[in-house]
Formats: sequence, C-alpha cells, structure tokens
Amino acid sequence: MKENTYELVSGGVFGAIAALQATRAILKVPAQVGSREVPVWASWVAMVAGGSLCAWAFRAARKRNF
Repeated sequence: MKENTYELVSGGVFGAIAALQATRAILKVPAQVGSREVPVWASWVAMVAGGSLCAWAFRAARKRNF
C-alpha cells in the first residue's frame, strides 16, 4: 500500500463533506441538532473548512510523490 493512501482517502472524505455542505446551503435545506435549528450560513463555513482540509490533504499526498 502506498504511503499517501491516508491523505487521498481523507481528502476524498473532506471533499465529499464540503460538497454536501454546499448543496445544503444552496438548496437551503433545514437542519436541526436536538431542538436547535442550524442556520444556513453555518453550512457555508463548514464548506470552506472542509474544502480547505480537502486541498491540504491532496497537497500533502502530492508532496509525498515527489
């Protein structure tokens, strides 16, 4: 198994999370945690965070190849 498998898998997972958060924000799907409603702007924040972690993981995997 390659050394960068962890980075590739985590990059894919964070990318999927970012895409799902963006979809929720665009479609304005309501979300609730317990009895509290989660505002749509929180999905934009989560999308930026997930996208950043995705890019970071893929960049780390790419550095290992060189």
